[in-house]
Amino acid sequence: MQDYLMTLLGGLAITLQLTVFSLLLGVLMAAGMTWVLERRIPVATQLVQLWVLVFTGTPLLIQIFLIYYGPGQFEWLKAGPLWPLLKQPWFCAVLALGFNTAAYSTRLFKGALDAIPAGEVEACRALGFSAGQTLWMKTRHAARRLVPAYSNEVILVLKGSSLAG
Repeated sequence: MQDYLMTLLGGLAITLQLTVFSLLLGVLMAAGMTWVLERRIPVATQLVQLWVLVFTGTPLLIQIFLIYYGPGQFEWLKAGPLWPLLKQPWFCAVLALGFNTAAYSTRLFKGALDAIPAGEVEACRALGFSAGQTLWMKTRHAARRLVPAYSNEVILVLKGSSLAG
């Protein structure tokens, strides 16, 4: 049993690393994509919607395979400065999990913001709040709605990290 304990602890460390780094990447990307969707920037909004559609519409295992095995098919990418990172399985797993969670988190963030009653935003304008103050109010209210759904996303990323092994 003692022999297996060290192996299991090593696997736990890798799982937690994959999960944490993927969630960080996903949250940063989702925040940016949600901002684009909120601002309704014409071409960028369509690109974000396509990103979300592709990454929520395909299985995570396929995404991991494409991100790990796909770049090796292009000689110009092998000669590029990113190849030392793209040939690492751990880095590709973080990218795949991060891209996947970014797509789902974008939907969660946008849904939480859309759930804020319009009257609250109008009240902020009536009270003379700046755009930053209104955004802070919307963020606080959206966070309360977001926590239960986002905790499910964290669990899904943790479970999805098993596909990277």
